[in-house]
Amino acid sequence: MLDWLKSVLIQILDPWKLRRKEVYSHRKHTKYLARKLNKKDILSWLLEVGYYPEPYVLPPFFTVDSFDSDGYYYKDSDYKGAKIKWHEQKKVAYPNEGLTSRVFSLIHPKYYHDLAMLCVDSFDDFISSYKSKRIFSYTFPIPLDSKRPGFVNTKRSERQIYEYIDAAEKSLLIDSLDYKYVVIADIKQFYPSIYTHAISWAIHTKELSRRNRESFAYVGHKIDKLLQASNDGKTNGIAIGPAVSDIISEWMLNAVDLNIDKNLPGRSFGIRFKDDYRIVCDTEEEGKVIVKAIQKALLEFDLNLSEEKTSVELLPDGLYRPWIVEYDQFEQAVIGEKRNEPISFKSYTMLQRKIFLMNKDYAAKGLSEKFLGRLLDDECNLLINFRNVTQKKLFIANLTRLVRQKPKVIGQVLGLLEIILDKHTKGMIEDALAGLVRDNEDNEFMLCWLLYFKKTNSLKLKIKDRKDMLLLRSLHKNKQHFFGDFNGAKLTKNIKTIETTLAEHTALFKKGNTKV
Repeated sequence: MLDWLKSVLIQILDPWKLRRKEVYSHRKHTKYLARKLNKKDILSWLLEVGYYPEPYVLPPFFTVDSFDSDGYYYKDSDYKGAKIKWHEQKKVAYPNEGLTSRVFSLIHPKYYHDLAMLCVDSFDDFISSYKSKRIFSYTFPIPLDSKRPGFVNTKRSERQIYEYIDAAEKSLLIDSLDYKYVVIADIKQFYPSIYTHAISWAIHTKELSRRNRESFAYVGHKIDKLLQASNDGKTNGIAIGPAVSDIISEWMLNAVDLNIDKNLPGRSFGIRFKDDYRIVCDTEEEGKVIVKAIQKALLEFDLNLSEEKTSVELLPDGLYRPWIVEYDQFEQAVIGEKRNEPISFKSYTMLQRKIFLMNKDYAAKGLSEKFLGRLLDDECNLLINFRNVTQKKLFIANLTRLVRQKPKVIGQVLGLLEIILDKHTKGMIEDALAGLVRDNEDNEFMLCWLLYFKKTNSLKLKIKDRKDMLLLRSLHKNKQHFFGDFNGAKLTKNIKTIETTLAEHTALFKKGNTKV
């Protein structure tokens, strides 16, 4: 009885203590900036920037040139009939680790358009869903600009991932000063596991959604229907990559956070980045209770914890990523802390060797991306001082080997090669890329990048047109071929009109002003 009373009192009083914490201030500022946004700007960003996955997935050719935004394509009455037909998504297999890939998807633009409009029209409700008392999200899906309240930043929010993770870790490190343990938990296969009906449960409650199952007066039911139609009628899984998926999944997890709240023991609290939880507590036993609380909350929405990514750790172990610590210490010792300073070729070589070695121990981490980003200044100029052509050739050889070790960095690597491409290096770059073409004859992701680089730099490189690779065919024809039945949007840009360099396009680590 006393334990129960203590728990109730903590639930009531602890939020007032949390008001003094970094995590509380972060949420308050995030909601302030979000409410300042103009809904027309949000819609424009969703349609023009948010349609495609992150820039590291596809080259600049795959950029929305225009998108008709005059009203919904589907009226309320269309949802009850057979007007909303099933349509397959266009898949992009992005190399992950080993033999696996992360599958990004493009949604038919008609469905994407209406999903975007539904999200914008319900944006106030979405912001209001951030109300968990003790779980604080660091995943706002629209890129906010803290220096210009009311403006949508041009970045994809995912490009801020390292900024947000850094902010989340620092906040929790400060706020957990007198806590002893941290629960680390991750949702198993989150996007592919989302049950589309559960989205409506999260937005409107399960009881209301089921009671009004045949009514499409509710935004959750419309989102459910469009997601199914955009994925060939499937009710399991939503597209990875489109910005509307980020809003919908975040809306759903805000409801999960509220359910976790109900069963958190003692004075525990935590943060969430996407589907990754860090919750601090006082004892190991409380940590086990928290894991059960998360499991219970997830099951309400037909989701599950990843057993191999869930643990209770003694602080501060769970707050630091060992690969970041190891790499940052090495990088600082070799080239110092200051950005935009020139890097000697010897220092670059030391960093490159370290990356080759660390990639073996930390295969699933973003080491290579971080390293490649460090070679550029904030204006995307190469920082390495080359003293002769031989050093440039060694650079080409190293980057080619890095792509073979980590294929997903092909975009960043091509951005660096584009900078040093001249009459002295052109032949070697052509030979190196020809080898990558031979090694990746059935890899549409890789071939798209290589074909784009060939076309924009006038290289001699043989890449066959393939009827079964519609993204690649689009590049060959310089015209969109993957959703040929839709004329309401220009989903690609004419290659001849593109002025963005590959280094700029893939600048994951360019310093910005997006932190909130």
